[in-house]
Amino acid sequence: MGTLQNLLHDLPLGIQTTEDWSTETWEEDDNNGIQNVDEEIARGSPGYVPPEFTDPDNDSPTPKSDVYCFGVVLFELITRKKPIGDDYPEEKNSTLVSWVRGLVRKSQGSRAIDPKIRDTGPEREMEEALKIGYLCTADLPSKRPSMQQIVGLLKDIEPATHQ
Repeated sequence: MGTLQNLLHDLPLGIQTTEDWSTETWEEDDNNGIQNVDEEIARGSPGYVPPEFTDPDNDSPTPKSDVYCFGVVLFELITRKKPIGDDYPEEKNSTLVSWVRGLVRKSQGSRAIDPKIRDTGPEREMEEALKIGYLCTADLPSKRPSMQQIVGLLKDIEPATHQ
């Protein structure tokens, strides 16, 4: 396994340094690698924490917990709501994930789309993105897709052709 510098160098983004990263969050370890020193970041922020992290013995991030967090971010982008503490219509004491998942499950995902973006593109595509977020936020990690599958699903959202 390489260091963060090597991993960043391998990315096709041209990002090859970590000089602009906060030293309060990251520090060099004995092997010249960079390690996360902020316990809260490692555990996750409220609203982004996957269900499996409620088990105190299971607090290490995995690719599937990252997928869960990606699903939450996808919901945020489409709904323009915070993951917790926001107003979710017809849902008291709810979270963004439970609210959107409930709407998608009832085939009412369009109700979650932020009105400010609703008319900026085809609603069907936004609903498809919500369905991908639904898959990402499955309670069981084994039911969540891989990031590679998510990329494929997102690429498959085709603009509707108008005739």
